Amino acid sequence: MKKYKHINGWIGYTFTDTHKQICSIQDSSVATFEGLWLGIDSGLSGIENARMHLNIKLAKQLIKKLQQFVDDGHLGSWKSK
Repeated sequence: MKKYKHINGWIGYTFTDTHKQICSIQDSSVATFEGLWLGIDSGLSGIENARMHLNIKLAKQLIKKLQQFVDDGHLGSWKSK
């Protein structure tokens, strides 16, 4: 996963699923609750209900990020790993 800082300052990570689709997980800027975005960013254009296809390695990486969100309410700071 590649870490990035969104233009709004929120932290996100991009990765490629097993079908070569670019996906991401990113903190949400919604003010009323802690949230995040998770899904396919591009590819499979025109197909409704497009979903990520994960293997065990990708699932383990996502679990780490999701657990951080559950524990802290966000994906971390720019300085964290």
